[in-house]
Amino acid sequence: MTKKNPIEKRIDKLTDQWNAFAQNEDARVLRWCCADDDERRMIEAFIKLEDSDGGSTPDLFIPFDVSFESKADYGARLARALIDLYAASQEELGNDHIKNQWSPPARQQEQNRTNYFFQCCLSFQEYHAEMLECLVLVLVPGDYSDIADFQRWILEFLSLNLPPTIRIILVENKNKELYGQLSHVGKELVETVDADLNMADAITEVARNVPGNAPGNRFRRFLVGMNTAAAKGNLRAALKSGRKALQIAEQQQWPHMQCVVYMGLGSLFLGQKDITKAVQSYQRSYHVALAAEETGDEVAPKLVLQSQLATASAFLAEANYKQAVGFYLQSAPLAKKVKDPFMIVESLRMAAYCYEQLTEYEDAWKCGNKALEFGERIPENERENTTLPFVAQGLERVAEKLRDTRLNHHVEKRMHELALQQWRETVEGVA
Repeated sequence: MTKKNPIEKRIDKLTDQWNAFAQNEDARVLRWCCADDDERRMIEAFIKLEDSDGGSTPDLFIPFDVSFESKADYGARLARALIDLYAASQEELGNDHIKNQWSPPARQQEQNRTNYFFQCCLSFQEYHAEMLECLVLVLVPGDYSDIADFQRWILEFLSLNLPPTIRIILVENKNKELYGQLSHVGKELVETVDADLNMADAITEVARNVPGNAPGNRFRRFLVGMNTAAAKGNLRAALKSGRKALQIAEQQQWPHMQCVVYMGLGSLFLGQKDITKAVQSYQRSYHVALAAEETGDEVAPKLVLQSQLATASAFLAEANYKQAVGFYLQSAPLAKKVKDPFMIVESLRMAAYCYEQLTEYEDAWKCGNKALEFGERIPENERENTTLPFVAQGLERVAEKLRDTRLNHHVEKRMHELALQQWRETVEGVA
């Protein structure tokens, strides 16, 4: 039997965790907790695998790309997403000789939208019961959603007496504890499981198993060594591996990889609260990227932008607003150069915030309004996923400091023009 690699072993561990949960006849929600982004990505990889022909469980996992906006319409939007996903897969199901004529139940005039989504799920699972045991709803409410209201919706959905053939997965970062309310109120219905994958060791093992002594292989091993040591708080080992990786990248004339190392070292120093060394590392990345840009490198302008934003964030971390605002102002035209309106908005928003902290309210007002101007370049259906609501929040604070009530009306008018009339709910949801 072929020996499994570290990633396969962790997929197996997640499979075991899922199967244990699925065998619990009382539980309906799996609150899957991850320690970091690497663990989250592994859970997402497991879900994607189960949503394909390569899955090993008898269950159907459906990731819903539907952000939570309000309890009133979330059920209806999920139902529509389920119906659309099925319609898009009907031909493929037919080609695989799987029955494909499910149709959603008719919605009664007075029927609650959450109840209707439940009826759709129930009908769907029953229609395909021969090929799946559980219908698994993978819900991701979105970064700017009202998490408290989202949890109330989950509890309302659970109150409909879901059968054990319908389950929900919620993935969260252990450090944030977004769904704690569910564990307290839902009790036996909600099972909390720590993924506990130790991804740092997995990545190190994968890197060590890369065959050969070519520069690329050695660079990968040292880069992984740097990141792993940093994750464990071993500064000395991280610096040693980072410098070796940097030496290879310089010898091979790999500017992109030099930037990767410098940015990694900068984050390491920032975590140690050594702002001076963090800034030095970020600025070395900036100069390497700038030199690469002058040679016509197409990726370099993005690296230039990332380096300047990182530098600004380092100064911000020590409340050095005067230095930070300069780098945020430099970042806005860099973001414009790479045609990234999201980062233009964010650069100007942060510049406005720095000016506000410096009590330079006129400049804060100008920067905030420029951010709203560039927000118009973002497609209307994508604006709710930007930081534009927080630009408006900052402008209202500045308007209060300028003691001009007309400015508040201006902010409300601009947000209406941007089709972001619900921006206050977004801000309150994050708070």
